[in-house]
Amino acid sequence: MNIALWIAQVLLLGMYAVAGSVKVFQVQAARQRMPWTEGRSDAFVRFVGTSELLGALGLTAVQALAIATVHGPRRDFQVLPANLVLLFLALFVFVGRLPLFTA
Repeated sequence: MNIALWIAQVLLLGMYAVAGSVKVFQVQAARQRMPWTEGRSDAFVRFVGTSELLGALGLTAVQALAIATVHGPRRDFQVLPANLVLLFLALFVFVGRLPLFTA
């Protein structure tokens, strides 16, 4: 179980680090690849990217918020599977790292 948790954590780290870096350092590239950025300020896109970079350092609610406040309302259903996978990986690591399950 510990190996599976580490694998999930590394996958989450990679996904958040890449996605966050694009939004923080390449806003125009993010705008071309991510329809949800339409109508959002560069500062907001960078804020989301910064949140994702911070998420790469620890578990966060970024995925749940993305699904609930951005992709769901915008009906961006094509990106929901990736968001759900990341959310479930984060939940898997969170629950797996609880002291109750690590004893």
